[in-house]
Amino acid sequence: MTWFQARLRWAVTADEGEGLRHWEESDCFFPSVDWAAAFARALAIGRARQGAHNEDTRYVEARLAAVVTLDCLGDDPGVLMGESVTIMPVEPVGFEHVFRPEEVRPPPSF
Repeated sequence: MTWFQARLRWAVTADEGEGLRHWEESDCFFPSVDWAAAFARALAIGRARQGAHNEDTRYVEARLAAVVTLDCLGDDPGVLMGESVTIMPVEPVGFEHVFRPEEVRPPPSF
């Protein structure tokens, strides 16, 4: 099988006249037999990640809006990484702080 990378975009919208709040984008990586099957898989992944919730009196939905990109990475893509984003710290962390990532078991991303 060949590996593919898809960039998916969801529209986050609210009712009561608010409309589009923002876009959410994410990369996903998966094996597939060909481009057509990969496109179908990207759509299925995007639709499976749609959701909705109530916020006070508003109903908020995240709906798949687009498969922004779909790239064939080949049979052995090496290390797979999504696009990085910048997140501002909530609490200060000193320069001398020792990080111990090996001590925290990461949760699944989906």
